[in-house]
Amino acid sequence: MQFTDRMIAMMDGYSAWWAFRWLFSTDAVGLTTSVVLGGEILAHLGLHVGHIGFLWNSTRADRPAGHDPSSSPSTLHFSDDEVASLIDQASETRDLKADWPQNVPSTWMAAFLEEEMSTLRRHGVDRFAFYSVPSMQGANVAYARRFCAAMSKFTCIVGEDPQLLAGLRHGTDWYDFDHLQGDGRDLFTKWLGDRLVEQGLLP
Repeated sequence: MQFTDRMIAMMDGYSAWWAFRWLFSTDAVGLTTSVVLGGEILAHLGLHVGHIGFLWNSTRADRPAGHDPSSSPSTLHFSDDEVASLIDQASETRDLKADWPQNVPSTWMAAFLEEEMSTLRRHGVDRFAFYSVPSMQGANVAYARRFCAAMSKFTCIVGEDPQLLAGLRHGTDWYDFDHLQGDGRDLFTKWLGDRLVEQGLLP
């Protein structure tokens, strides 16, 4: 974990508890890595509690309020042919990465989601839905499919509709393998909004 102002700000006692719960529930990392990660969690928690490394409710000096991130021009990271090929490959992928938990969601993730939804229910929220964004990485798409299949009690939308993907086959639509930008971002936002309306989740 990097010691950034964002990471320090979010590592309160609740976040640290869930981080340790994940760390002790997985056998994917060895003892040495577990000790290192545990130390980093405690270090972040200590900096957070001591308000060291960030100022409460402050604005970073290098991010003036008048700056508009959306005004930056789109940067071409992929060619149209590369995007088309990667999207097709991702659509055909069915396997997760070998070092990922193969049960989706994992026991830790299922417990975390239930805790989050229980908290929201106590504040009056009674409807939940999940969705995945389009990705050019096949393992991420495969994970999204498995996740939605497991969350059958909820509306779960996988962002791989053929009509949607047909409109995202341009290099300028993608910031990286998993994030859209520009026209691609706008297209997905509209597509997702339409799906939510169809499911009766939005008025």
